[in-house]
Amino acid sequence: INGLKLYMSGDKGNTWKMVAKDIMNNWIGGVFLALHFDTPLIGYGYCYGCQIYTEDGGETWTNTKYSNFEDSYLMALKSEKGGVLLHHLNYDTNNSELFWCESGAMKEKKILYKNIGGNFISELVYLQQFSDTIIMVDNDYFVYKSYDYGENWEIDSLGYSKWKINKAFFFNSQIGVVVGGNLTSYVTVNGGETWTKYVHGGGDGFNNIYCKNENECFITGKTGRVFSTKDGGETWKIQNVHDGALYEIEFPTTNIGYIVGPQVLVKSTDGGDSWNKVTTEIMDSRYIDFVTNDVGYIGYANMTPLMYKTVDGGNSWNVLVDKTYLTYKKSGSYPFSFKNENEGAVCGKNVVLYTSDGGKSWRVIFEMPEHTQLRNLLSLGDNGWLLYSGNTTTDYNLDKFFLCDCDFNCQEIYSGTNSSYSGELQKINDTTYRFTYDTLDYITTDEGLTWNPVYTGLKGS
Repeated sequence: INGLKLYMSGDKGNTWKMVAKDIMNNWIGGVFLALHFDTPLIGYGYCYGCQIYTEDGGETWTNTKYSNFEDSYLMALKSEKGGVLLHHLNYDTNNSELFWCESGAMKEKKILYKNIGGNFISELVYLQQFSDTIIMVDNDYFVYKSYDYGENWEIDSLGYSKWKINKAFFFNSQIGVVVGGNLTSYVTVNGGETWTKYVHGGGDGFNNIYCKNENECFITGKTGRVFSTKDGGETWKIQNVHDGALYEIEFPTTNIGYIVGPQVLVKSTDGGDSWNKVTTEIMDSRYIDFVTNDVGYIGYANMTPLMYKTVDGGNSWNVLVDKTYLTYKKSGSYPFSFKNENEGAVCGKNVVLYTSDGGKSWRVIFEMPEHTQLRNLLSLGDNGWLLYSGNTTTDYNLDKFFLCDCDFNCQEIYSGTNSSYSGELQKINDTTYRFTYDTLDYITTDEGLTWNPVYTGLKGS
């Protein structure tokens, strides 16, 4: 149990008694990975950073750590050949080693490999033997196979991923499954000669949703998939568009659509039925705003406050900054909004920065008190702007929403105690807009003249 307790049964599992407690070093805090008995009385147990020993058939155990194995046993397995297979890290020689020991005491040791392919295997997630075949999987997407009991080795690389391998399991020497992060898996049915990648469900979260109308909607997520429906959610189409995360999505026209993600922009020319990568030579962006088929803006990731513009549908990009922009735009957390090809705005701490020449130059057009944090804005076209400010200081702990005209003469339309579930701004159509505050959606259908609260009971964007 958790590498701290060991139980033994003498009647085929009907009753159990604790025979060891707190005897491991607890170097990493792992579990016992293998037990091996040379005789009915003499046995050994292996765990992260320790080895234990019994001379009375498991009734009592002591720690018998050998000096040449003082680093860590990351995985051990009772071998079909009668001994034990032991994966061991030797930090003195900077080697990761697989040993075969004829006895649990490791008196007869044979090194089966050291750093196969030059890889220092710091963490195996799987070790198994099938007759003379040994299969190992590490958490860096490498699969190691030997068909002659460790004399020679082959390496399969499943490809780089920022998500580590979590688990692996082989049913036999031919059929195996490797499970990675973000709900991905790899399956082989031919001993690792080929692997098939699967992405299951929506991964670990959705990033953005865009609806053309009440029936046709698109969702992006962290697995690089696009989910779409044309019947109001009754049925869904799943498209594997990219290997990494995808964020904002929008359609400047019915057929032309764009999605931005880290180092990628994908484009659809058929209304979202198919998607193709336009370029990968762009910054790690999360926000996107296309005002025409070809003119669009992207930017902001990892707190980098840079914005880029394209005039040819994403094939080339130019950075948009000047001295005023860099002075006030200290972080890249919050999105921007453009009224047309030339007029746009972005929040910069307690000010709104405005451009009327497509981002070539910027000026402060609206300013709040120093302790205020402007966090989001949305163009209402010729009707003006919707603006959100939040604050977490103890003396000014309020969320505020403003309706501004085209010159940013602003009037407060709502305020409430600061909530981390506030600030979503969305255009639904030319007259209908919404903003969120905690569990409420505020909807206007008359271009912002009146706002009607709708209780959703749901927190978050």
